[in-house]
Amino acid sequence: MPPLTTDALVLRTLPLGEMSVVAVLLTRSKGKVRAVAKGARGPGHRYQSSLQPLSEVRTTLYGREGTELFRLGAVELLRSSEPPNSNLESLLALEYCAELFEAFLPPEARDDDAYRLGRSCVTALKQRGPAGTAVMRYAEAWTLKLHGLYPSLSRCLACRQPITMGLCFDHTDARAVCSNCGSKRTEILDADSRALLRSALRLSPSNFALRTEGIDLTPIATFHRVLIESHLGRSLNSSRVIESVLRETVRPS
Repeated sequence: MPPLTTDALVLRTLPLGEMSVVAVLLTRSKGKVRAVAKGARGPGHRYQSSLQPLSEVRTTLYGREGTELFRLGAVELLRSSEPPNSNLESLLALEYCAELFEAFLPPEARDDDAYRLGRSCVTALKQRGPAGTAVMRYAEAWTLKLHGLYPSLSRCLACRQPITMGLCFDHTDARAVCSNCGSKRTEILDADSRALLRSALRLSPSNFALRTEGIDLTPIATFHRVLIESHLGRSLNSSRVIESVLRETVRPS
């Protein structure tokens, strides 16, 4: 097939040999693809900082129709994802969101909604400064929703009655239900956090970060982690590392 030039979001890179990497990209034309970037780890390599998580690039892909591994040609950086002052929380959020998107996206399936979500998350991290935690929670909510995995926050899936309190997780049926249908010992989302999430799904990530400033989002993180692990059958590799690092940064001296 002729070379394909397309805009893409970088999801991650994997080392290949001593000098190269495999770049995982969410492209506008072909969805999620993998491409070898030869010499990307060598001194003075031509890709420089353009392969950072969630940076937006315009690239040329070479390969036969149906190939599982393209060759990466020229890469033009359209929009760097690097947050102002290289804020640690925002850098961690970029890594996490990129891994989240990759885990849920099947190969070569176009997903314009996921592409726009990634761009809007980068915008929020650039605008809001230390808003990484809020952006991660927002990205989780919308990723689950876009894949049809987000439970109703207003009506119980078991009794079909309006939800007035918190949500529990029914492990037998792998679904979230109201506190009346589930055991309070398994409650994973309190009423206040549920109301906050309902507003999140109507806001941009920047406005959600502003709305949640100073609010503990741990209950929402726990709720999303249960849903993500129930679907993937595993936890995301970066989640435990991020939680550990963030705990260290807020520990009193």
